[in-house]
Amino acid sequence: MSGLVMMPSGIAMGILNPVAGKMYDRIGGRPLALLGFAIMTSAAVLLVTIMNTHTAAAMRTGVPEAAASAIGVRASFRTVAIVCAVCLVASLFIRDRGRRLGQQR
Repeated sequence: MSGLVMMPSGIAMGILNPVAGKMYDRIGGRPLALLGFAIMTSAAVLLVTIMNTHTAAAMRTGVPEAAASAIGVRASFRTVAIVCAVCLVASLFIRDRGRRLGQQR
């Protein structure tokens, strides 16, 4: 079952990797990274909106199993979002430190 869930992302990567490689050769990595961050941010905002709606709906139904599932998925998403934010901030600090070290030489 998990293979069927993961299959669409693998197919999408297989189709889009050659396109992304050509775009990287034409415009470089920074614009592509910015575009990727913008897409991920908008998807995260959309997912949070959907999760908040479903969590509230599950709480209103009074079905304990649905509420527990909704809260678990929401907590998992929050954890993943926090990890991604920490990685992004760390990469910005590392990049800034690398620039400073390069200027000192």
